Amino acid sequence: MTEDKLLQLKKDMDYIFSMTEGANILKTLKKLCLFDISTIAINNNNDIDPLSSVYNEGRRSVYLSIRKFIDKEILKEIESEI
Repeated sequence: MTEDKLLQLKKDMDYIFSMTEGANILKTLKKLCLFDISTIAINNNNDIDPLSSVYNEGRRSVYLSIRKFIDKEILKEIESEI
C-alpha cells in the first residue's frame, strides 16, 4: 500500500471511530479479537491447546493492526470506557 493510501486509511479510521457508531464497532472488535484477555486456550484436560492459542493470537493481531491507524486520543477514549 502506498504512503498516500495509508494516510487516507488513517484519516478514514479516525473519522469513523470518532463517531459513536464507529466507537461501538471498535468496542465489539476489541472483544471479538480478544484484545483484553489471554489468547492461551486450554482444552478439556486443562492442557494448553497450541492450535487454538495460535488461532486466538491471529484474531488478536487483527485488532492490533487496526489499532495502529487510529489516533491515540480516540483509542484512549474508547478503550478506557468500562
